[in-house]
Amino acid sequence: QVPQRIELYGTVEAERVAVVSSRVMATVTAVPVRVGDVVRAGQVLVEIDPQTARGQEAQARGALAQAQAALALASRNYERYRALAASGAASEVELDIARMQYEQARGAVDQAAGAVEASSSIAREWRVVAPFAGRIAARSVEVGDFAAPGRPLVTVESLTGRRLALAVPESVFATGALRIGSEVPVKLDSSSRELVGVVEEVAPGADSASHTFLVKAALREADVQPGISGRAWATIGSRPAVAVPADAVLTVGGLSMVASRGEERESRTRAVSLG
Repeated sequence: QVPQRIELYGTVEAERVAVVSSRVMATVTAVPVRVGDVVRAGQVLVEIDPQTARGQEAQARGALAQAQAALALASRNYERYRALAASGAASEVELDIARMQYEQARGAVDQAAGAVEASSSIAREWRVVAPFAGRIAARSVEVGDFAAPGRPLVTVESLTGRRLALAVPESVFATGALRIGSEVPVKLDSSSRELVGVVEEVAPGADSASHTFLVKAALREADVQPGISGRAWATIGSRPAVAVPADAVLTVGGLSMVASRGEERESRTRAVSLG
């Protein structure tokens, strides 16, 4: 009996990847970074024309000033009707209307204050900065392009920390061989050195198109670029096998062959599958 190992294929990815965008809707005025540049956290990646966002902020502040003035008037009217109602000079209906107008004015102030806070937050995003230290993996805009909420501007990936993202078939995943913290042997196609991957992320469900589960194994000793393909092996039990000396295996025309002696001591050559 020998361990039954299943070969899995995957791609190296950075531990942290951020697709940076902005909520400002305006023209891009500067992109001071290029693909491959190393950036620090907080470094400016893209600059967007701030005039539109600042104009929206000014409008919001003007609406807030109007709402505050209306609240002051409604508050004075409400206090006046309270005094009149106390002396019997105003009806309960008039007092209720004054109270309703006061509550509506107070709500309008709260709403306008929220609009100012939101517009100010958006206006500050005219300079798009790196969320963490890393390398520019992609630049999706140029000067003159139109930035919009949700549109990718720049992709940043971390300099350290690499993971091998594996597509695991349902039959292998069902064995439970790949759990958080388990170790798997890994080989990258760009290197002959065998690495050790530690499973740190397991998707709870399968992909509806490929019917495979996404499993990510950390490569803590690897200093490689993202995008490189690699392989990992999962042990899912044992199977019977025939062991022969390594020097008894011949490679002929791409086939692995083993010479054996029959019962009548005649020599025979058989194709075998290694592994």
